[in-house]
Amino acid sequence: MRAAYAEQGQIVVKEVPEPVAGPGQLLVAVRAAGLNAADKLIVSGSHLSGASTRRPEASTPPTLPLGMEAAGVVAAVGEGAAGFDVGDRVMGVCGGAFAPYAVMSAWLAMRIPEPLTFAEAAAVPVVFTTAHDALRTAGHLQPGGNVLVTAAPSGVGFAALQLAREFGAGVVGASSRSRAKLDALERAGVSFDAGLVAGDPAFVDTGLAATEQHGFDVIIDNVGAPALENNVAVAALGARIVSVGRTGGRHGSIDLDELARKRVSLVGVTFRTRSPQQLAEVYRRAAADVLPALGDGRLRVILDRAFAFDEVIAAQEWMQTGRQIGKVVLTDEAT
Repeated sequence: MRAAYAEQGQIVVKEVPEPVAGPGQLLVAVRAAGLNAADKLIVSGSHLSGASTRRPEASTPPTLPLGMEAAGVVAAVGEGAAGFDVGDRVMGVCGGAFAPYAVMSAWLAMRIPEPLTFAEAAAVPVVFTTAHDALRTAGHLQPGGNVLVTAAPSGVGFAALQLAREFGAGVVGASSRSRAKLDALERAGVSFDAGLVAGDPAFVDTGLAATEQHGFDVIIDNVGAPALENNVAVAALGARIVSVGRTGGRHGSIDLDELARKRVSLVGVTFRTRSPQQLAEVYRRAAADVLPALGDGRLRVILDRAFAFDEVIAAQEWMQTGRQIGKVVLTDEAT
C-alpha cells in the first residue's frame, strides 16, 4: 500500500507492507485522516517524545509514518481487543493514518456517533480529547469559571470553546490574530462572549472588561510565546494557563512578579510522555463527555477543507498558511 512518511525533513509517499493487527489492536481501513500542527514538527524532527528531562541535541529527522488520527471501518480485530467487531465504524488516535490501512489500539478507539461522516469523525480524536484534558484535568475548570481560548479558530480552539460551554463556563473568550477569523468562526456556529484580537493594544482592557475585571480563570493557550504576556495580564487571581500548543514560538518572557501576585499556575501538557494507562484514562474520560454530545448535536465538528489522500503535500502546505478555520482532513469521501 502507499503511505505518507516524514523522511529527511520532507513528506514522501512510498510503498510499504499493509500493517497487521497485534494483541489489543484493531486494523482499520482508513476512510479519512486528520491533519494536526504536530505533523509539521514530526517532518522537521522537532516533535520530541520520551521521558528524558534533557532536550536532545538536534539531529537528522527520523523516518516516521505520518498521520496521528483516523476514522474508518474495522478490518480485523487483534487478540484481546474486546468490544469491537469487523465492520464497526471507529475513530481514534493512531500512527500512520495517512494510508489505506492503519493499526489502532483498541483502548484509543471510539465508535463514531451516527450523525458524523468519516471526514467529520477524523477531525474529532486529537482536538476534542486535547481540549477536554486541558479544560478538565489541567485547567480544573469549575462551573461559572471564565475561559479564554487562544488561536480559537484552530481545531483545539473550536473544540475548547464548545466544551467550555458544555461544562458550564461563565464568560467564554476567543482570541485570534484577526477579527475576520473570529467572525468566520461565529458564522461556522461556534459562539463566544468576547472576541479578542492578538496585537490589539486594547486586548487586555477588552478581556478584563468582558469579565467585569475578574479576568479569566482558565486560559487554553494554543499560541505559546507571543501570547504569554497578555495571558498573564488577563488572568484572574489563581488562574491556570494551560500551554497546549506553541505554534507562535517556544521561548517567551513574562513578569514573574505578576505571575506570583496573581498566584497563576502555568501548566504544560502533552500526551507524548504519558503512559499507556494514563492515555487510556484520558480517552475514556473524553469519550464519556464528547461522544454523546456529538451524537445529539450539542458539539459539532468544524471542517475547513478536505483533500484527497494523494494530495497530502498540498494539504500540509495549506495548513502552513494559517488561514484555516477548523480542521483539515484527508478523505476518500466526496466533498
